[in-house]
Amino acid sequence: MASQASDCVDSPLSQPLSVDDQFETIRNAVNRAEMREGDTWYLIDSRWFKQWKRYVGWDQSSKGNESAFPGPIDNSNILTESGSLKQHLTETFDFVCLNSEALADARQRFL
Repeated sequence: MASQASDCVDSPLSQPLSVDDQFETIRNAVNRAEMREGDTWYLIDSRWFKQWKRYVGWDQSSKGNESAFPGPIDNSNILTESGSLKQHLTETFDFVCLNSEALADARQRFL
């Protein structure tokens, strides 16, 4: 899992989506998400995800704040220097889980 999480750190940008499209793409994938045996899930640093949520206006009625763009996914807070996952992490506080659909949308389109 740690090597997959570290793969997200330096993912290349492709054609960016608008803030509204980013919001809809990821929110739809997250809302459909249900963990099942055999699925692949990725850990994303909560600080980065919270910044992205501010950027797209996830928790508010406004359209978001374009000046809050978080840049590429940065998992450095949840990985050791060698790239393995740090111990004693807590879901939601330290990381969020994205399924492969949500992460693929994010990596291919705007992160």
